[in-house]
Amino acid sequence: ILNANSSDLVPLRRWPLENFIELGRRLMQFENLVIVLTGVPGERAESEQVQAAIGSSRVANLVGRTSLRQLLVLYSLCDLMITNDSGPSHFASLTDLPVITLFGPETPRLYGALGKNKRAITAGLACSPCVSSYNHRATACNANICMRSITVEEVFKACSEFLI
Repeated sequence: ILNANSSDLVPLRRWPLENFIELGRRLMQFENLVIVLTGVPGERAESEQVQAAIGSSRVANLVGRTSLRQLLVLYSLCDLMITNDSGPSHFASLTDLPVITLFGPETPRLYGALGKNKRAITAGLACSPCVSSYNHRATACNANICMRSITVEEVFKACSEFLI
């Protein structure tokens, strides 16, 4: 599962869309792998862009087409989810689904998903975390260098560890 968005609440939490696309292309080297895109209806246009750019018939776009109950069933059927720091990583804590959550402006120490097989990746920059409940999610940052510093290679390596 690729969950490429984190809502408009804190756009700084988004890993660049082109990184999700490159990760999806790299994941296609696993022969029997199918990528399922998930998200809310407002993310449908972006997900169609991701699906087209990955360019494989093995990408299923379920963005905006599942209820929470259906999403939890999907989580129980899949082998891995990669997501920005957002609700789906926490929903997945209700299942054994391995999850890689990408963190930047917030810290996995406070907001990381609980349970087994949950892994947080962060660039660990000195300026992170800059968004928290302590500052009412207000920050002067508008560059999200912390998310852009997480490499596709690093995330792909973590994916490979779960998938092999």
